[in-house]
Amino acid sequence: RKTDGSYTYLVPDIAYHKDKMDRGYDLLVDFFGADHHGYVPRLKASIAALGNDPERLAVDIIQMVRLVENGQEVKMSKRLGNAVTIRELCDEVGVDAARYFFVQRALDTKEHICVFGDYDVDGIMARSQSNDNPVYYAQYAHARMCSILRQAQDVPEASSYERLTHEKEADLMKYINEFTSVVSEAARLRAPHKVCNYIQKFHSFYNACKVIDREDMELSAQRLDLVKAARITLGNALELIGVEAPEKM
Repeated sequence: RKTDGSYTYLVPDIAYHKDKMDRGYDLLVDFFGADHHGYVPRLKASIAALGNDPERLAVDIIQMVRLVENGQEVKMSKRLGNAVTIRELCDEVGVDAARYFFVQRALDTKEHICVFGDYDVDGIMARSQSNDNPVYYAQYAHARMCSILRQAQDVPEASSYERLTHEKEADLMKYINEFTSVVSEAARLRAPHKVCNYIQKFHSFYNACKVIDREDMELSAQRLDLVKAARITLGNALELIGVEAPEKM
């Protein structure tokens, strides 16, 4: 208890975790900032003191965020009142870009040393509508597939898939097949960035294989079904990380 009689963060946190355990939850997952790592053993000790297994609490340490604009870090300080809020970031670069840039990095990434930790959100890149912007790159892949499907209304149903022998076709089929295992691993490890890594693999097929060939409608039909499967998979991946899958861009 502080000198003014109010409680520190620890007291309501102890009550909150006790309430969760009393309600029957087997596993509690907390996300703490890097400057609160010393809080973990105290919270676990309080859980043990109340007669519960402290291993029922799992804590992931998240690195602090830094903003990078034109290669320069944007200095922020709560004490000086110039911190950038999530709302301001979303207003500046859009919700999809902000969300994607946060999700694409592992929570414990330690690639740089700076006062605010080591998450990079490059404001210029997040605003750009080019392949340099990974969320635009991913969304454009989905929109491109939707465009191909709209242009193929007269393509008949495929009778088989034996013509799909190109290296890029095989690669795309492998990527589609990997989706469930990627999602399973991302969930098991609490590592959503693995879904972002997966999303970035979808473009090379279109640059190597012409999907709609009016002189070879059977091959077109087989490739079109591959595009349909890829679109569904990419749309599901984008939905998992909360990013829109546009049909037109």
